[in-house]
Amino acid sequence: MSATDFAALGHNSTRELDLIAGTARRGLELVAAGEGKAIEGWQLFGGSLNIGRSLFEKGGQGDKDFGAWKVASQLGTPSRNDAAAAMWAAREPEQFGQWVLLSQLATV
Repeated sequence: MSATDFAALGHNSTRELDLIAGTARRGLELVAAGEGKAIEGWQLFGGSLNIGRSLFEKGGQGDKDFGAWKVASQLGTPSRNDAAAAMWAAREPEQFGQWVLLSQLATV
């Protein structure tokens, strides 16, 4: 599959991936809006990446295709570490909430 030929995934995946990418970009807009919306934005971005990732095979070419989709969808701006952290936060909201609480307590 070429970097931009996501139709090979089938079942209207190109449209689905476009919608997912749009939601992820909305998350990044919230992050850019500032501190009051940043956590919500990162969770929206990470959740969208998690959904998009599920449409690609794990490992090997699937990993490359997922990366190509992120680049083609203009989702490659956050660092790899930031994207991974956002995906974790969306996948583990309870643990993330505990981390947020602990980090807030540490700054008091």
